[in-house]
Amino acid sequence: MYIHLMIALTSWLIAALLPTLSNSLYVSFMFFGLISFVLFIKDFLQSVNQRLTLQAYEAESKNRADLSSFSGTFIRINNEAPLFSKDFVQVVFYNGEMEVPLFCRNMDVVKKVLDLQSEVVVYYEGYLLIDVDYKDVSKSKAN
Repeated sequence: MYIHLMIALTSWLIAALLPTLSNSLYVSFMFFGLISFVLFIKDFLQSVNQRLTLQAYEAESKNRADLSSFSGTFIRINNEAPLFSKDFVQVVFYNGEMEVPLFCRNMDVVKKVLDLQSEVVVYYEGYLLIDVDYKDVSKSKAN
């Protein structure tokens, strides 16, 4: 992955620092650098997607007690083009202070979020939504 970045930087430096290059060689080095940089970006996004998927698998295998949680309300599902992967959906909650965007890979959890209209308990790890559940109103009234 980083070899593409090094090739891009080297090509651009050669084109910028060698004033004796002909115009066709100058354009060739700049174009070669651009292609190498695009390949670096593609590889980088694939790497991020693989890490995100691996973290999701690890987080989904944990118990609820091991996950972070907050009480909040469901706001929306972002229907924009996915930043990392088409496997993840961005779900936005409001925790009483700010909007909290989380990525979810499990479509059953996304359907569950859409069905829950009241305040919910959101279980997450990092920026990954793992599960949601109804907030137990009887416990919060007792406290």
